[in-house]
Amino acid sequence: TPWSSKIINKEKLIETRTYPFPKSLFGKKILLLESREGITGKSDIPNKVEKGNSSLKIIGSIVIKESIEYISQEQWDSDYEKHLVPSNNPFGFCNDRKFFGWIINEQEKFENPIDVPEMTRVYRSLFKLS
Repeated sequence: TPWSSKIINKEKLIETRTYPFPKSLFGKKILLLESREGITGKSDIPNKVEKGNSSLKIIGSIVIKESIEYISQEQWDSDYEKHLVPSNNPFGFCNDRKFFGWIINEQEKFENPIDVPEMTRVYRSLFKLS
């Protein structure tokens, strides 16, 4: 199951990244994309996405209420049931990188996924709709 499905179905309550969530977006609805499975560690999504890209769908929206920094393995492990990323995963906690948890406050699953509009990457995993 893609991570996006786990998020929208309220199984994954914390999204983990190596950067904090932009403060300007706290409390705002963010559309959640689902993409086909790609190569681990490499985004399959281009920086500029054409309208109707068949490899992407919008499956719902989420609201991030805060971003926390993980500073220890123990802290990471204690949140496992919320972020679902095991320590031995390539994206699991390690001391040579910073890790952040984006705390998801709300999830709204769309009854039917919708086609993506034209959009442009503005920061790593965040896109602006055109």
